[in-house]
This record gives sequence, structure tokens and C-alpha cells, in this order.
Amino acid sequence: MAATVLVQVPDPDDVLATYGAGALVRLERADASDFAGAVEIASLDVTSGVLQYSYFDAAGSPTKWYRTRYSTATPALPADYSAYGPGFQASSGPSYASLSQFLLTFQQEIDDERRLQRIQQALEDSTAEINSTLGYDFFQHPDTGVDDFVFDSRGGSLLHIPRGMVVVGDVALSFNEGVSYQTLASDEWMLEPVVPAPGRPQFFLRLLKGKRFPGFPTWGYPTGHAGVKLIDSVLGWPAVPADAIEANLARARQLTAADPGAGGIEPEGLLEPPLGANRLPDPMWRLFRNYNNPSGVMGF
Repeated sequence: MAATVLVQVPDPDDVLATYGAGALVRLERADASDFAGAVEIASLDVTSGVLQYSYFDAAGSPTKWYRTRYSTATPALPADYSAYGPGFQASSGPSYASLSQFLLTFQQEIDDERRLQRIQQALEDSTAEINSTLGYDFFQHPDTGVDDFVFDSRGGSLLHIPRGMVVVGDVALSFNEGVSYQTLASDEWMLEPVVPAPGRPQFFLRLLKGKRFPGFPTWGYPTGHAGVKLIDSVLGWPAVPADAIEANLARARQLTAADPGAGGIEPEGLLEPPLGANRLPDPMWRLFRNYNNPSGVMGF
């Protein structure tokens, strides 16, 4: 298993002033919250103005515990290290809005690492809530590079990909339920809509009429399991829509404002009071209304 660890540095400029150019935030991992047997797994360069750093821990998991401390670039004495910060666990998933966007949007200056971790958790929780309600997400899959994806098909010439397609390298068909595939020529298929709406993916893969598909038993998509493979492809959305980011921020603000553990994130007089935690903010409702069925297919 692996985990993405989000490291919060509430005041990077103060860290640089204290530990000098090349200051590091050092990340340790342990099996339990008492940090017995903790091992250092990474040291990350502290950058002025950057409050959050991401580290992919190939040997980690969401159940592991992590902690950080700062140091000079080349520590040699105990005084070259800070005390440890509070322990935390890995990110439960990505979020549409970043911690920096949250702090900038709501004009927050927070120097408490625990509060920053709570806000980050609220961003992740509200993103998961959005995805669960819509039944899909706005991320790209895979998040880097390309991959192959296999789909069932029901014959005909049009295949609906509800998650959306950003890039399709090649298309291959199988008439023996995935035992073997034959790749189509590039002029034997096309993505639709030909020109998608700005910021939206393409949702349909059409086989072009008039093609003979040599070696296939029939023209059209197979009927059955694993009939279609998209090769060297990227599914999902080209970019996260602004509506999703706005909804993510609004819901995370609501969750943290309603949570005494977040420490009161509302600057007096700057914003209208957040809604109670049981009523979704308007940006969430607008997102659900406008993106409930992005491909226009009934039943999706």
C-alpha cells in the first residue's frame, strides 16, 4: 500500500529565518501515535510562501502516523533541529481546492499546524462528498501519464464513457471477452462531441460506418464483457471546473466553522456567517444542478 502525505508548514518564512537558507522540513513515519520506532522517510526543502508540501510514501498507508520537524540544511547539533510537531495521518484523498486557495479566499492567517490539518481534512471530506453525490469525479485518471481501460459493450456503433475521455491513444476490440484484442486504425473511430464544451471532456466513442474491420466477425462493437479497450489513454476531465472548486471551498469552510476543533476560522465582520452544518451551501447545490448529467445520457 502507499499514501500521499500532506505536510503543513504554517510559517515558512519564519522557518527560513530561524534555520537559514536551505532549511528542511523532515518527515518521519511510525506505526502508532506514540511514534515508537519512528523512522525519517524524507526531507523537503522549505520554500518562502509555500504552506503545504506533498510527499508520496510508497511504503505508507492511511493508518500510519507521521510527524515533522525543521532543521538547517546540514544539521550537526541538537540546536539545528526544532521540536516535533503534532502527529497526523496521511491524506484520505485529493481535494479540488488547495489549502492555499482556502486561506487566500477567506483571508486567513493561521499558524497552528493542527488547524491547518483540520482545514485540509475538511477539503478532502467535502470533495469526497461531491464525488459521492454526483457519482463521478473531476480528476484525471491516471493523474500522471497514460493507462489502458477496458469496458463492456452492447453492440452498435456508439459507446458511452460516463467518466469522460481526455486523451485516447488507440482503440481495440475483442469478440472473445478480452482474451485477445485487435487495434483499430485511427480512421475507424472518433470521439464525440467533436468539439466539446470548454473545460469538458468527450463522452462518446463512435465507430465510423463504411469500415470493414478486417478480421472481425461483424461490424460494430462486440456484445458482452471486456469488448473495448482504450489504449494509452486518460479518462476524466481536462481540468477541475471552477464550480467544483467554489463548492469545495464553501463546504470546507462550513465544516471547519462548525467544528470547535478548527479553532474559529471566521474573521469578524469579513464574511457572512457560514450556514449550519446540516444545510449545504449554495455553491454545492449549483454544482449538483449543473453537473448532474454532464454527458446528457438518460439514466446517468
